[in-house]
Amino acid sequence: MDAPSFEIGLDEAGYGPLLGPLAVGAVRVDGPRGAFKRALTSRAQAMPKVADSKVLYAGKDLAALEVAALAARTLAGGGVRPKTVAEFLGFRPAGLDDHPWYGPLDAPLPRAAAPDRVDGAAEALDRALRRQGAALGSAQARVFLEGDLNARFARTGCKGAAHLEHVGDAFLAAYDGAPDLDGAVDCDRLGGRRDYEPFLRDLFPFRPIATLEEAERVSAYVVRPREREVRVRFVVEGEVASPLVALASCLAKYAREILMEAFNGYFASKAPGLTPTAGYWNDGPRFLDDLERLTGDGAWRTRLARTR
Repeated sequence: MDAPSFEIGLDEAGYGPLLGPLAVGAVRVDGPRGAFKRALTSRAQAMPKVADSKVLYAGKDLAALEVAALAARTLAGGGVRPKTVAEFLGFRPAGLDDHPWYGPLDAPLPRAAAPDRVDGAAEALDRALRRQGAALGSAQARVFLEGDLNARFARTGCKGAAHLEHVGDAFLAAYDGAPDLDGAVDCDRLGGRRDYEPFLRDLFPFRPIATLEEAERVSAYVVRPREREVRVRFVVEGEVASPLVALASCLAKYAREILMEAFNGYFASKAPGLTPTAGYWNDGPRFLDDLERLTGDGAWRTRLARTR
């Protein structure tokens, strides 16, 4: 078995849409390197399916995605299953009072899967990790609402730079509390960007950082905070390359989906007959046009739409 270590996976959901929040999923497993991947080979019937969130959920049945996300949050929360959206997130998103369409985050969970199925999945995953000498140290989706996104876009002048700040927030939240050991971090690569050394220097100021490669599909670095060595990779299609990135994608996608459910419910009450939206560019403009037509209020457009 590999030496004790920790591994972190990061991914986002909602970077490209016109409407709705951005969510960044972050997962940390403490234990031997590769423990999470080996744990997923368990044949226990209750084990959650962990895969790219786009594979688990394509807009129809939310249950498989929900089981993976809630099971992870249950383990990270000491075995207590989140029973509301607020409990799933674990923190109050910045500017929530200025975004009433998400409500007080008190909607009950789970939405599609049976509670017993979630509990069984959390227990099965916990047993599989323990057999590998590992534990789920952290699992969270950090949510950034439209007002926060637009404020960061204005401050940085660049969508990519603002997005890196969001990823950095999630990275440090997962890294906080990691064992004082060598570790590895995998993040789904952000568009066509290859150079992440300046980003890492902002996260770990005054710490040695070495660039290993900045190639077509992988950018890799070594960071040396204190006495440990942390290898950080940004990987094209990270959800396929790393099961931890896949689980992070499930947390992020689930967070965005349950918030978009609240979003659509709020505006359906304001404009009866309004067709719901997923918020992407192929449908977001239609939603804004219909909302303005049905309410006679053009101010919604500037409150809801992202500037970039």
